[in-house]
Amino acid sequence: MLAEGISPSNQAVFRRINEIRGVDPTTPIRPTDDDPLAVFRVTTTTNAEEGDVYGFEFAVQHLFGNSGFGVQANATLVEGDVKADVNVVDQSFALPGLSDSANVILFYENQRFSGRIAYNWRDEFLSGFDQFGAPVFTESFAPIDINLTYNVNSNLSVFVEGLNINEETQRTFSRFSEQLLRANQFGARYNFGVRYRF
Repeated sequence: MLAEGISPSNQAVFRRINEIRGVDPTTPIRPTDDDPLAVFRVTTTTNAEEGDVYGFEFAVQHLFGNSGFGVQANATLVEGDVKADVNVVDQSFALPGLSDSANVILFYENQRFSGRIAYNWRDEFLSGFDQFGAPVFTESFAPIDINLTYNVNSNLSVFVEGLNINEETQRTFSRFSEQLLRANQFGARYNFGVRYRF
């Protein structure tokens, strides 16, 4: 029926089968002893190997008196037996996305104005596996973001923000850093906006 350009319903398929058999279109279709055997291939998910992940997270925030200036810092350090083995030919058991990271934010805030500059670092991590089962890694990167906001009154504020103002690039590679897969340079991105609270 598909060869005829028809996308049939289940009922239409059963009617056509009965038409080919030369019987009434409403005749139930039941198995018979001379039916050929049907072989099915079934794929399903299964639990992979087990692994352990452990780590530490640190965070601190400090205000410099009543000056409006302050600093925030946090770091996440992770480790485990779930790293990809670059020497294994087939796909190995590993946990993508696991890496150390850290952020340092300097800020100033009063009733009218707020500003912040943030340094965001992420260490190299396993992105996943390519079609051949080879591990794919993303190199460490550290973009810097800024945000400035001016409160015109209690309802209206105007802001400007810059993302990745240091124009960090992202680089991915397979197995070893010499095996470059992709290099992305997104450049800096700037946004300007107005917020109003009703």
